Amino acid sequence: MTLDRQKLAVAFALLGGLLLGRYLLPDPASGLTGLPPEVVEAIRSGKLNEASPSSGNSTAALPRRRDGHVQTQVDPIPHRVGQTLALGDTVARVQQVTSDLQKMDASNWKQVIDQFEIISHQTGRTHPDLWKLAMMRVGQVAGAAGIEDIKARGFEQDQVFYGWAMADPAAAQAWFEEKGHEDPHALQFRQQLVEGMAVADPAKAMSYFATLSESDQQSCATDLVNGLVRTAGVDAASQWLDQVLASGASQGMSKRAFDEVAQLVAKTSKPDVTGLGFAQDWFLRYKDSPYITSEEIGTAASRFQGQYALNGLDFLMTMNQLPVVQGQSDNPPGLAQVMQNAYAHDPQKLEKWLQQNATAPFSEQASQIYASLRDKPR
Repeated sequence: MTLDRQKLAVAFALLGGLLLGRYLLPDPASGLTGLPPEVVEAIRSGKLNEASPSSGNSTAALPRRRDGHVQTQVDPIPHRVGQTLALGDTVARVQQVTSDLQKMDASNWKQVIDQFEIISHQTGRTHPDLWKLAMMRVGQVAGAAGIEDIKARGFEQDQVFYGWAMADPAAAQAWFEEKGHEDPHALQFRQQLVEGMAVADPAKAMSYFATLSESDQQSCATDLVNGLVRTAGVDAASQWLDQVLASGASQGMSKRAFDEVAQLVAKTSKPDVTGLGFAQDWFLRYKDSPYITSEEIGTAASRFQGQYALNGLDFLMTMNQLPVVQGQSDNPPGLAQVMQNAYAHDPQKLEKWLQQNATAPFSEQASQIYASLRDKPR
């Protein structure tokens, strides 16, 4: 009996030691989640740099780059990107990859891009939205070297240049003026330079835009407005429009600038009371401009839907002050769509609005549309 107790005590001691080592002592691979399982196991076992018994290769457990070269330094970011790109959960994939792209730097960006290529070749998953973000990030951390590398891989470099222009517009501009303007994709580079510069420094971007030829200005107007709005909102785009109108620019360029900002206001104003006030104030500000079009007014009016649908009719009432609307005040642009929006939300409220605004210039046409909607078979 005594011997059995001794054996039992030894067994418990061994078990306790195993548990202590497994759960209480630090894991040498802690903090490296996302690495390939064989690498994690090699780290835990302390055999990362030892020869593999089966292959005799001291680097058998280590991951390889796209070109097959063995990576002797383990960086968790590229490998976690590779594993995350294979996830089926879109939300988790986007969240983790975008987080890791923020940690991408000059030391690992090539390996991160390798993982995108490997996953694409092995699984057919291309993830275009994440690839676009990765290209921008390459430009931010690698600049000209990133453009050369991505070009060598056979991919377009415009998003790389866009990222570079956002991070360092002066360096990106210098590269473009030295090399980029001769590239077959020079127009795309110019556009990305203008937009990236607008994101980084709106005032500098507007000044740079003013130095371009009218042809280049026409080509880059949308990009400038996109960048200005992304950083400083519609007010910055309106400031640029005022500069163009005051600069003595040609009629063609003035109209192009006006259309860019007007369409932006028309398409993006909030479909509520706040948006109603903003849209009304903006168009009234330029009410005497020869560049306002009826299509822009109609687009802005039709934005108001649901509980705010009647705001579209109020907007058209206010827009009757504009010369472009006065010529067709009995049937203003967008009226049919605005009526459909209001009727779909609440026919009784629409009928009440028509009764209260019987003197509106378009009341007769609006009443006819209402009757047509009411009598339409369901």
